[in-house]
Amino acid sequence: MKTRISASEVLALNSTKKTIVAAPGAGKYIRPIAWDTYCDFNSAAYATNTDLALRVDTATEDIAVDSNILLSTGGRILTVPVGVVPGSTTANQYVVNKALQVYVQSGNPTAGNSDIFSYLWYTIVTL
Repeated sequence: MKTRISASEVLALNSTKKTIVAAPGAGKYIRPIAWDTYCDFNSAAYATNTDLALRVDTATEDIAVDSNILLSTGGRILTVPVGVVPGSTTANQYVVNKALQVYVQSGNPTAGNSDIFSYLWYTIVTL
């Protein structure tokens, strides 16, 4: 699934998460398989708060974090490892019937004016 995240959305991605896959319905959850990001570079890289993360709404752990794409000074594509943060007895990465979102950790980015494209391969798991 390809999702465009406009430059104006990127600048607000900590306060306003971007849904890239809608909630799948009762008894189902979204299981990402692979995630690529593409920076369609305009003229300025983002600064401050540049960790782009993939998370299920209301989950306590990110599924993936891209610490480089928002720092791009040219057009480029990055593959981001998915599911690298293990769960624990109190933490979770997947939540039944919740949307999958992209956001920026810790605060909104500053500067920057490039659109970011998210390419996600996923499956819907039925419990």
